[in-house]
Amino acid sequence: MPLSIDIDGAGRVVDSLGKFNEEIYKLLQQEVKQAAEKVASYGRVLTPDAILAGGRSSNRERRSPGWGKWKATADGRDLGWDEGKIDRSIKAGARKRRVRGVRGSVGIVGRVYSNDPALAIFATAGAATPDSQFNKDISSKWGAMPTISGGKATRVLGQALIAKGPEAADDIDRALERALARFGLN
Repeated sequence: MPLSIDIDGAGRVVDSLGKFNEEIYKLLQQEVKQAAEKVASYGRVLTPDAILAGGRSSNRERRSPGWGKWKATADGRDLGWDEGKIDRSIKAGARKRRVRGVRGSVGIVGRVYSNDPALAIFATAGAATPDSQFNKDISSKWGAMPTISGGKATRVLGQALIAKGPEAADDIDRALERALARFGLN
């Protein structure tokens, strides 16, 4: 289950930039990705280390009960916690945003995502079944699910978005303004 968050901060002019000046568009993409990297790097800081999340430790008090070496039986994926692997799985990018029924894109967004199943389990633990002992243990140690505008966010990436998202969105807006100035529209 991939986790992703989008950082909005640009408008419809992106399609025109891509069609008329590929070089400026590529610079815009790079700058948007750099802005999204602020959120991704903060997400990596928020990732619990292997000992606290239940890795190999002689200190049993610090381990989360129920988290050990997990294998998904159907496909053999390893769902175990490995902080280094999880940190490497948190990536930043830029992509055009499209809306069904609208021709072309409606802007560009910074994207922060992870395809690591262990992070997905940790990040969403307690959202659907908060009363299970495993979810209670995670929530008591790492806090309840954060909220964004009344809705649930995820641990790690959602927390990173709350902390660094506004700054990244401002950076994306400034990147778009610079791209427009390079194109001669500002």
